[in-house]
Amino acid sequence: KTGSFKFRGAMTAVAKYIQRRREDGGTGEGGAVITSSSGNFGQGLALAGRVNNVKAYVLMPRTAMNNKKDLVRAYGGEVHEFQTDHNHPVPRDTLISELMTETG
Repeated sequence: KTGSFKFRGAMTAVAKYIQRRREDGGTGEGGAVITSSSGNFGQGLALAGRVNNVKAYVLMPRTAMNNKKDLVRAYGGEVHEFQTDHNHPVPRDTLISELMTETG
């Protein structure tokens, strides 16, 4: 449903995140990951997070298709929308940092 490449990539990212948490002395369980996506990778990350008990936050443009946002939510991800402004773009790194601060 998510497209095998996107899901495999997301599973790899979540597995690396869990491994880093273990290397830092944790259990590897829980935690959260964040990505910026207009849909496909966000769906994969949401599902990979659900499978591994890791919260997935997906930063999506308001202009993204509603069915893609709904699928991210259906796979267990939390969608955070942002307004796209081509005249005054805000770097995604800034938006992700703000989301990290907001969500802890």
